[in-house]
Amino acid sequence: IAYERASKKLQNDTLKIYSANLKNDIKTSINLLKKGKSIGFDNVSNELLFYGNNEKIRLILSCIFNTMIKYGYTPDNFNVDLATPIPKKGQMKEPSDLRPISVSTSYANLFQSLLLKKTPFENLISKNQFGDRAKTSCKHAYFMVNETINYFRNGKSELKLISLDATKAFDKLWRQGIF
Repeated sequence: IAYERASKKLQNDTLKIYSANLKNDIKTSINLLKKGKSIGFDNVSNELLFYGNNEKIRLILSCIFNTMIKYGYTPDNFNVDLATPIPKKGQMKEPSDLRPISVSTSYANLFQSLLLKKTPFENLISKNQFGDRAKTSCKHAYFMVNETINYFRNGKSELKLISLDATKAFDKLWRQGIF
């Protein structure tokens, strides 16, 4: 029940944030989309949004985005990603020898950039998480673990470490359950 209340409050707060100056934010976010990127499922490129960036388009997009937030619903094909398997080094004998690269639609990228800009997601993610956080990477996680080990080793204290190896997680994922 508390989760539902918090989720509803976040949804209402987000809608209020979005309603103010959304068209200007859309204009700014479209101008910041990277050019020369692969085209997603809908065949709309970032360049198409960039060069077609006018008042009418921004009004339509602001109505669509506000409706998505208000009702907590996204259209079925809004973010259908195109997954392309890229071979890893060596011979390809198994699915684990391929690395999937996913390309989202330009509209989904635009919506995501607006969400990240307007919603305080950083406050909802643990400080100990390194994925999906600004200015962090695997190197930061490695550094933190290494420094923790050194701290306890230098203090001659006992340290118990649990590690989860998720390197093959994508290969073992139950895709039908997600899609």
